[in-house]
Amino acid sequence: MQYANTSSKWRAACGRHNLNQITGRDVPAYLNVIGAATATATNVNVNNTLAYRKGEYYRVELNPNNASAAVWQSVTNRAVQSGTTNLVTGNAFLPKTPEVFAYDADGSPHEIALQDLDLGVTTDLAQSKHPVSRLSHGEILTNDGRWAYVWDGENRLVRQFAPTTAPSGSVVALMFGYDWQGRRISKTVSNWTGSAWSRVLHEKYFYDGWNLLATLNGTNDALVRSFMWGSDLSGSMQGAGGVGGLLLVRDNANGTHFCGHDGNGNVTLLVNTQTGTNSATYEYGPFGENLRATGPMAKANPFRFSSKFQDDESDLLYYGYRYHSATTGMWLSRDPYGEEGGLNLYAFTENSPVDSYDVLGLWTGGDHKKLTGDSFAKADVSSALGTCANPVLEWLKHWNLQQDEGAAFQENRRHFNRNIDKPTGSTAAKMRSDYSAYLVEELGRFNKKLGPASPSLQDCKDALESLGRLTHSWQDYYAHAIILVKAKADKTLWTRKPPITGSPDNPAGSGGQIVPSSWNNWHDSGEHGWSEVGGAEGDARQADARLFVTGKYKSLIPQWAAKCKCYCDKLGSP
Repeated sequence: MQYANTSSKWRAACGRHNLNQITGRDVPAYLNVIGAATATATNVNVNNTLAYRKGEYYRVELNPNNASAAVWQSVTNRAVQSGTTNLVTGNAFLPKTPEVFAYDADGSPHEIALQDLDLGVTTDLAQSKHPVSRLSHGEILTNDGRWAYVWDGENRLVRQFAPTTAPSGSVVALMFGYDWQGRRISKTVSNWTGSAWSRVLHEKYFYDGWNLLATLNGTNDALVRSFMWGSDLSGSMQGAGGVGGLLLVRDNANGTHFCGHDGNGNVTLLVNTQTGTNSATYEYGPFGENLRATGPMAKANPFRFSSKFQDDESDLLYYGYRYHSATTGMWLSRDPYGEEGGLNLYAFTENSPVDSYDVLGLWTGGDHKKLTGDSFAKADVSSALGTCANPVLEWLKHWNLQQDEGAAFQENRRHFNRNIDKPTGSTAAKMRSDYSAYLVEELGRFNKKLGPASPSLQDCKDALESLGRLTHSWQDYYAHAIILVKAKADKTLWTRKPPITGSPDNPAGSGGQIVPSSWNNWHDSGEHGWSEVGGAEGDARQADARLFVTGKYKSLIPQWAAKCKCYCDKLGSP
């Protein structure tokens, strides 16, 4: 890992073990302070060091000594405007170098104890009357250069605190509570006074699905702020976990504000509804690092990168099922899907956050990629492809995942989805018909590109795009299909339990009982076949998807190879 390329003093080694967990990293003895001041401001400095300026932006590099201990660096920003000196003060934490990361390997308790809601924290188990709960089910972060983390048996972060030996002013403890769905419903923050813990914040949270609607004062239940949500990046209310869907923030102290987002659903600005002026401006690094947070609402609004709640005390982003650290670019806990979500259990959006976003900490692109690779291997097409085999497989995986991006993601017919809550009547039949029509169109495009006696390189690449997209749509049939069954009083219900009797070539199945799932409510109803169901049924659905795609590859990939294998050395990689 290297923090910057401009100077060797910023280079830092980063160690990992075989589980892709960071075991330690160097922490260069430098702090970059970046801010914004009006272009006409003079004497812009940080800790009395004149700043480098570019337009409204300025930068100063501080040099704290973190060789023997962590540093809680005081930072004073100064600027003179029209004869008036303006100050902005704060602190920045720099861990001791090297920073060491520790993990729980098997769920055994560590020598940590905490004392109830007042967050009296000790470092010796024998000193507490309240023993710590057993930690989580393994391979989960317990310590880094600033925090100790305590997890419950369902891999939920319940407590997070800095040791009392940390630099004065940096010792903070947080406690979290969750409901039966795993949603965070409370947060408590306490500061260490030198001899005791003093609670400074207690909030309660209320939701619509996974979208936060209101924050209440935990002491008197007074409304602190509320939130209004609309369609997110999926085109539905919560299909993308609310990413890009936040419309309005109402803060009791600062009024009401409209939200603006970039193309990845990151909140980039707030606009005061009364004055029409910017009340907050945000800029981010690729993994969610806060590069800019300016304006009176910048801190009051907790939704920032990926429209997710950020804890200012720790800078962690709460995604629902997991917490993301922008400073390491990784999740604190392993993927709930295990290796089925990809071999790296801690990677954030497969290390590509500029091109992708995560819904709830449950990135599932690994499912499609793994199934694609399995079908490719079982189809035994390597002899037909020769040296083309590897690049062809990589392009198929790439275009497979592109079905879950942009406009393609929102087009239900590509995914055997529908926009309604009840899978009954002619609407379900129409969605099956639309799905079949899409498959015919995409296969027709594949055949058209291979139609000429000597297709061009671009034709061959376009054919692979169609085959990759078809692969995703074929797999989605087995993930999203649900089955209508008749229950008492002749009421129509829907379930995932009976075997899937259809296929992408016959989406209605035996008796016409199979219908598309509703993307609007899969989080609540669990209609996402292999992801939410898991176990034997999830395995069976994946096996059916693997078998179907294998059959398609056996016929379609040799067609491609017969016309396009001559371009092997020019295919490149995604």
